[in-house]
Amino acid sequence: MIFIEDNGRGMEQPQVEEMNRMFRVPPSQVSDRGEDVLNESIGLMNVNSRLQLKFGAEYGISVASKTNEGTCVSLRMPINGRKGERTDVFLNDC
Repeated sequence: MIFIEDNGRGMEQPQVEEMNRMFRVPPSQVSDRGEDVLNESIGLMNVNSRLQLKFGAEYGISVASKTNEGTCVSLRMPINGRKGERTDVFLNDC
């Protein structure tokens, strides 16, 4: 996994939950995603869709955040970069 963290203002929990819910929706079902979060997070949605299309639905992005403490974005992908091979590293530093 790759972690990207900041120590900024963070996000409210409902927004984090909505983003993570949207990241779990398969790329083929884009219309099922919330429009507000989709419009604000188009770059993250694009990266998540590409990870899922390349490696499978179990891979992608997740977000953890606390208000006034910061945000951590986790990118989950296989170590060797091959779809279907279960050689991931599962760390949870966020």
